[in-house]
Amino acid sequence: MIDFHSHVIPRVDDGSRSSAMSIDMLKAMKSQGLSTVCCTPHYYASQHSPEHFLKMRDSAFEHLLKKLPEDLKDISLLPGAEVLYFPGMAESEELESLCIEGTDLFLLEMPFRKWSEREINEVFMLLRSGRFKIILAHTERYFYYQKDPQLFRELQFEGMVLQSNAGFFLNRWTKHKALKLFDGGFVDLISTDAHNTEDRVPNMGAALELIELRCGKKAAEALIKGGDTLLFRHLNSTNGK
Repeated sequence: MIDFHSHVIPRVDDGSRSSAMSIDMLKAMKSQGLSTVCCTPHYYASQHSPEHFLKMRDSAFEHLLKKLPEDLKDISLLPGAEVLYFPGMAESEELESLCIEGTDLFLLEMPFRKWSEREINEVFMLLRSGRFKIILAHTERYFYYQKDPQLFRELQFEGMVLQSNAGFFLNRWTKHKALKLFDGGFVDLISTDAHNTEDRVPNMGAALELIELRCGKKAAEALIKGGDTLLFRHLNSTNGK
C-alpha cells in the first residue's frame, strides 16, 4: 500500500520536527500496512528555487535514512514535493525535478480560494503537455471554493488524479461529505498528508476500514490497487533527474 502525500522528512517544512518524530510516524505507517511512502514537503516558488529546495530536502532525507532502525528499512521512501501553484509554472523547465523520485508523478497544491481563469487554463496546459502525471493534493479542500464539480470532472478527463486525505474520512464533521465524494467518483487516491504524531497523524488504516465498512470491501481494495497501479505504471519514468 502506498502513501503518495506525507510530510515525514524532518525540519524541511511544517511537518515532522525531528528524526525521532519521523521514525514514530513511519512505524505507525508500517503498522497500517504501508510499504511505500512518498515524502513530499511543501515547495513554494516564492521562497526557494528548485535547486535550493532539493538541496535542503535531500540533506534532511539522507539524515533521516541514516537514523532509520532496521525494522523500518524495508519501507520504500521516495522523496518528492508538494508544489504550490505559481504563475507561469506551465513554462517552467524545472518542474520535473520536483516529481516523486524515480517517477513522473507530480503532486500539485492549488490556492485555497476560487481559481482564476488563468490558473485553470495553466493547469490544463500542464495536463495536456504530457510532461508528467499530476496528482491534485487534498482535493476535498477546493470544493468549498470551486462550486461547480464539473471542473473536477474535466480535470480527471484530462488525466489528473484526485487525491483526498485520510483524515477527511475520519473527521466527524466531514465524514459524510467524504463518503459522498467517494461515491461520486471524486476520490482516486487517499493519502495521509501526515505532518506529525499529534494532530495530523498517519491514519490510512482507519480511513480504509471506514470505506470498507460503508462502501464495501471491493471499493476499499480497488482504492489500494489503484494506488499500486499508478506507482507501478509511472515508476522509473524519465522526470529530468
